[in-house]
Amino acid sequence: MIVQSVLKQCEKFLSDHQKESPAIESQVIVGHVLKKSRSDLLRDLGTDLSLYEQSEVFRIMSERSYGTPLAYLIGHRDFYGLNFMVNHNVLVPRQETELLVETVLDFVNSDQREIVDVGTGSGCIGIAIAVSLNNANITAIDISDKALDVARQNCQYHFVGDRVVLKKGNLLNVFSGLADVIVANLPYIKSDEIQYLQPEVRCEPRLALDGEEDGLCFQRELLIQSKSKLNKSGFLAMEIDPEQYASLEFLAKDIFPMKTVDFIQDGNGDKRVLCVK
Repeated sequence: MIVQSVLKQCEKFLSDHQKESPAIESQVIVGHVLKKSRSDLLRDLGTDLSLYEQSEVFRIMSERSYGTPLAYLIGHRDFYGLNFMVNHNVLVPRQETELLVETVLDFVNSDQREIVDVGTGSGCIGIAIAVSLNNANITAIDISDKALDVARQNCQYHFVGDRVVLKKGNLLNVFSGLADVIVANLPYIKSDEIQYLQPEVRCEPRLALDGEEDGLCFQRELLIQSKSKLNKSGFLAMEIDPEQYASLEFLAKDIFPMKTVDFIQDGNGDKRVLCVK
């Protein structure tokens, strides 16, 4: 079979299984198997696939139909213009989380060099900030050893291992001193709602999704801990569930009465990032 035929079969199969972007996903899968960029793949539509390559395409396609995230199947995901290794031990980086990176970069200045990335997972947030800010020192914290292994590989890939220090710990418990910036994307889904999530989201580590009973367990604790860990002129940015903004606004204002509490809206006009400055 040639590339063009395989792409058509793959696209139809994924479309039949209600995938949102079957054409794009087909190109990603076939390109991954053939180790070709999208442009090279579309240029070489007449190229023959070996029997092994065909079987790999259909194996990945089958797993995708069961709901396994595409990023896990191909082993990487783009985030903020960078390529990150991912696997089942970390949350798949999402486009909406890029707003969190942008928010930090918009507010940080040349004097704010000590940045803490809480719940780093794959390391995508801290690494994206480190790549953009050459003078920043990042402490990236996660409670999962397996997640930290992924973050370590991503640090090495992006050559920021000398400026991103990985630590195992629960929120800010392992960070000593004062941070100029605290950034976090913590679990915020209520425990009893996880069973209703899309199948591919349920494939991701529960540790990275479950915000316990009200979905605010970790955000609440981080705000409390940040009061003694954030520099007087420091800045905190945290991704949130837009439906929880009112509760978090009240909590943040109560903990930081002398600071400004604000929200950054995403492309849909939803309050996506909590800012304390």
